[in-house]
Amino acid sequence: MRKVLVCLVLICAVLSLVSVSGASTVTVLYTFTGSNGANPVADLVQDSGGNIWGTTENGGTGSCPNGCGTIFELTKASGFTSPGYLYSFQGGSGDGAYPASGLIFDKKVGPAGTLFGTTSAGGGSGCGGSGCGTIFSFPVGGSNDTVLYSFAGGSDGATPLAELLLATSDKKVLLYGTTSAGGGSGCGGSGCGTVFAFQLGDAADTVLYRFTGGGDGANPVAALVFDSSGKNPNLWGTAENGGVGYGTIFELTASSGYTELVVGYSFMGVDELDGATPEAALTFDSTADLLYGTTAYGGDAPSCSLPAGCGTVFQLQLPQSPSSYSNFYSFTGLGAGSSGAVPTARLALETKHNAEEGYVYGTASQGGIDSGSCPAEGCGTAFAICPPTVCDSGAEEYTLFSFDFTHGANPAAGMLLNLPKLGDRGHERDFSPPGGKGDCTSNCSGSASSGGSDPSGVIYVLTD
Repeated sequence: MRKVLVCLVLICAVLSLVSVSGASTVTVLYTFTGSNGANPVADLVQDSGGNIWGTTENGGTGSCPNGCGTIFELTKASGFTSPGYLYSFQGGSGDGAYPASGLIFDKKVGPAGTLFGTTSAGGGSGCGGSGCGTIFSFPVGGSNDTVLYSFAGGSDGATPLAELLLATSDKKVLLYGTTSAGGGSGCGGSGCGTVFAFQLGDAADTVLYRFTGGGDGANPVAALVFDSSGKNPNLWGTAENGGVGYGTIFELTASSGYTELVVGYSFMGVDELDGATPEAALTFDSTADLLYGTTAYGGDAPSCSLPAGCGTVFQLQLPQSPSSYSNFYSFTGLGAGSSGAVPTARLALETKHNAEEGYVYGTASQGGIDSGSCPAEGCGTAFAICPPTVCDSGAEEYTLFSFDFTHGANPAAGMLLNLPKLGDRGHERDFSPPGGKGDCTSNCSGSASSGGSDPSGVIYVLTD
């Protein structure tokens, strides 16, 4: 039976506009109300028709407490204000529950393409009875997901929180991912997490690496990334714990079949004015052979009120060496003019326009405004940063928007950049001052995990 939630656009879609002096304009495209999903914490993705897809961690019609989560589509034809498909996870042994990761799209699988993702629970009775998580597919134009694999919580891993990474090899479809737990008996008995590969059509995953919780790291909660689009790229990722205590950047080498791990960097923590607890996936800049990322804590901002630090933006130059890592920006926390705190989402890299090529865009889940309906830790921010490799004067940060609860709060997802190609408007786009700031265009969108009129979260878009 088709599991689709039908709702009136007047109820489900809230369209509002706010101008923010000196920053960007924010439009709320869609508001979650619980029955249509709640708490979108993961990145958005577009299909080949330009429609936006995503997941909500909670809500929907499933029987889990607070709902088992949803898959949603916002159609391009509606201006991304109306749902096309809205699927509710059911949990239990037959379906996943609580998707904390975004979807990936493969246009070559199925008539209209297929979406792949993970759920952090469901799929069985293990892991305390709630299930250890699943890998699933959802066909564009379909009405139900298919559970491709259910984690058992032992040596195969448990609780996948990260987006998958798609690769093809000899006409085989491979999905690479991480689990935040399982894989062994370390880390208090729950396991320290794994890196796995799943071949479409197989009955089981292949565990490439099991973390030990020592110098290699522990509990990877972010997606993997390749360091090249050519043959035999290496895999890179982050572990939020382990190393010297505050997480690691790791590499799985192609020459080993992705089974040998090399630690690229161990975070030293706030006492060393370094980053701590990387929760976001890395972003690879092929033009400079750089990996960009964030740490949720740490840094060196005197105005930051968090004892563990407000977080950093860092780069790792490839090939790595002892001096190839640097954290070049520290977030400043709460209050007017502050850039936010606790960035947990993957950075988006601008590659379309000459003037802003190399800028990175992202969100901070806390900080910014802490008044009105915002919690004491703040509602979070959206930002653009010109890295020191692009701006000769050093890193330049621009707070594009401080979330105010009405227009969303606490974004845990990054931004979807879909910038028009040069010449689409007859000329190169001129970005407004100050400093040649790389503002987002009308297709720079994302999700905020809470806030809005319900307040179960929103889908927003930033414009100049």
